[in-house]
Amino acid sequence: MQLFKKLEMVLTSNNFFQRKDRIYFPISFLEWIKFIILPPTSPKISCMMKHLTKEQRYQIKAYLDCKKTKTFIANALNVHKSTICREIKRNSRKNGSYNPDFANELAEERKERFTYNRKFTPAVEKFVLEKLVNEQWSPEQIVGYCRANNIDMVSHERIYIYLRKDKLAGGCLYKHL
Repeated sequence: MQLFKKLEMVLTSNNFFQRKDRIYFPISFLEWIKFIILPPTSPKISCMMKHLTKEQRYQIKAYLDCKKTKTFIANALNVHKSTICREIKRNSRKNGSYNPDFANELAEERKERFTYNRKFTPAVEKFVLEKLVNEQWSPEQIVGYCRANNIDMVSHERIYIYLRKDKLAGGCLYKHL
């Protein structure tokens, strides 16, 4: 809807000239590309989509180059503002610039890293109990040790969940933290 309003404002101003078959108005190349790529949409947030696509990352780059706000970008892409903020924060280079190819590579690496689903198996439970009770390690220390030694382990959050369930069931594992 906003794009229609802007287009109407441009067309009603005197900053364009007409030819029989076309209407020309002064916009930057990036704005022209965005107008072609992005159809006018209302700022509805889609709950079905979970990840940004490579095309959306290119659109984010184009909008950032045009100095558009994160709210404007989010509305144009039909995602929440926090999605855009996280995308820029997580996938920018060290100098702060945003590159869609680099961002897509980082996102793919993260997806690959977390595709393997680690389960809280009895063997993992036994290992966690041994380190908690006998060596008085924290869940972070257990996970760090396992990472350093290439041992499959669940996250420290999952270990804390296990400890909370044990406490609710009347156990005393939480006292070993």
